[in-house]
Amino acid sequence: MKIAKRKYKSADSRLIQSADDLMDSAERDAAELAPYEVNATYLSEVEDLRDDFSETPTDNALMGDMMTATENRNEKMIAVRAAINPIATRFRTKFGEDSGRYRGLGIELLSQQDGDELVRTGRSVVQRATQYLSEVGQGLTQTEIDALGVLTGELDVLVDVQRKAVKDRDIAVDDRIKKGNALYEKLVELAEYGKSAWLNKNEAKYNDYVITEVQKKAAQVLEGNISSGQIINLSATDVQAVTQLTGEATGNGLQIYFSTNPTDYPNGFQQAVNEGVENSFIAGAIGFDPGNRERLMLYNPGPNNATYKVVVEA
Repeated sequence: MKIAKRKYKSADSRLIQSADDLMDSAERDAAELAPYEVNATYLSEVEDLRDDFSETPTDNALMGDMMTATENRNEKMIAVRAAINPIATRFRTKFGEDSGRYRGLGIELLSQQDGDELVRTGRSVVQRATQYLSEVGQGLTQTEIDALGVLTGELDVLVDVQRKAVKDRDIAVDDRIKKGNALYEKLVELAEYGKSAWLNKNEAKYNDYVITEVQKKAAQVLEGNISSGQIINLSATDVQAVTQLTGEATGNGLQIYFSTNPTDYPNGFQQAVNEGVENSFIAGAIGFDPGNRERLMLYNPGPNNATYKVVVEA
C-alpha cells in the first residue's frame, strides 16, 4: 500500500511535545488569543488530536508483532524443508536424480524457496510420495508423508499470518502519519495565531509560537531502540534516490539499507552506521530503487542492544 507522506518532519515524540508547549502558551495567553477564537473548545480539539496521535502504536511495537510472525513462519519453513529432504533422498536413490519422478517433486533450489513456493512444493511432495509409496520403499511410510502434509498446512497458515502482520503494520503506520499530519496542521494554525497576537509586542512570547518546521522544511528524524539481532523497517516517506540520510548509533554499530520487504535482512546494499559517529549516505547508494526497494531498514548485528537516530533530509 502507499503510505501517506509526513507533513511534519520531526520525531513523533517531538510533535507531541510541541503540542504540549503550544497549548501551555495558549492557556497563558487566553486573553490575547480570544480575538482568534482560540478558547477552551479550540484547545480541547488540539488536545484530542494530540491524544489520538500519541495513543497510536509505536513502530517498535508494530515491528515486534511483524517480526514474531516472520520468525514463526521461518521456523516452520525450516521444519518443512527438513521433512521434505528424507523423502526426496529416497526418490533420488530409487529412481535417479535425472528421473521424471524425482524431478517432479519440484525441490530444485529448495533452500531458496519463499513461503508460498515452499507450500506448493510441500503439497507436491505429499501428493507424489503418496502416489509412488509402494514403489519407493526404503522405509518411507504414509505416516511420514502425512506428517509433511500437516507441517505444510501449518506453514500455509503462518504465511498468511505473516503477510497480514506486514499489511497491519503498513496500515498502522499510515494511520499514525495521517493523525500526526492532522495534529501538525492544527499546531501550525495555533502558532500563526500566537505569533500574530505578539508580533512587535513581546519577542519572548512571540518565540513561544515559533515552530521550526513552519519556517523551513526540516528533515524527518527517526529514532528509537533496536535489540541485538533485530531488523527494523523505519517509516520514512517521500524518499528519492538522491535523498541524503545521516545515521547515528550508540551501544552497537548498525547496518542501513533499502529493501523490498519490511522483514528483509541485509541484501548487499547495506552500509555501516558506526557507533558514536555520524555516517551519511545517498539513498540510491544503499539500495533505494523506486517501485522495488523503497523500505528503509536498520539491522543490529549485535552483540549489544543499541539506540539509533536517522535523519532523512527534506
